[in-house]
Amino acid sequence: MADARIKGEWLNAMRFDALSDESWRVFTGALMWSAENGTDGVIPKRYLRMLHPDGEQPAAFNEMEVAGLWAATNDGYHLDDWDGALGQSTASQVATYKANGLKRARDYRERERSKLAKALGMSEPTFTENVTRDVTRDVRPHVGKGKGEGKGKGSGDKEVLETKELNINTVTGEVEDEPMPVTSWPVVAIPVSDPGYCSHGMTVGKRCSSCARERKAS
Repeated sequence: MADARIKGEWLNAMRFDALSDESWRVFTGALMWSAENGTDGVIPKRYLRMLHPDGEQPAAFNEMEVAGLWAATNDGYHLDDWDGALGQSTASQVATYKANGLKRARDYRERERSKLAKALGMSEPTFTENVTRDVTRDVRPHVGKGKGEGKGKGSGDKEVLETKELNINTVTGEVEDEPMPVTSWPVVAIPVSDPGYCSHGMTVGKRCSSCARERKAS
């Protein structure tokens, strides 16, 4: 719930200085237990055993009552002037502190989101909060078979798709939209009509390997 407060001024206060070690330990334990559980100083009888490691301490309880630190009730004790002389926060005050802290944190996050959106040139972000409606509640869990008979609107004839001859690249296997470019040409022998060339198309006077092989073969 919240942390208990131990005031520095109690170190020199006579009523605390006169307490025994057991009573001081019970007193500080009562402060911590009540602050943690939000009881505003009320200590039920069944929890008195938790105020000291050795369980209930009747002598210390009486000593604290004589010192005016708490008073007996029908079901335990009640610390005197919880949010006054003892300087502790009430449960309602703690709840308010927490609510204010959550609001400050939420406002800070929204400011940071707005700054980021502005830096990125975006519009202000919008948020959807507290969506509690079950959007699937109107959906039936089971869906049965339909009872109607659907009828098509077409003629029933198969649709004949227009086809065209594909242009396939024999090297890559890809289908191309445009005709493949010509990358090779048939070899055509040059007719010997010009005495300046041999039968293989080489200029006379230059060494032709084909002519040399023919001469060697003959």
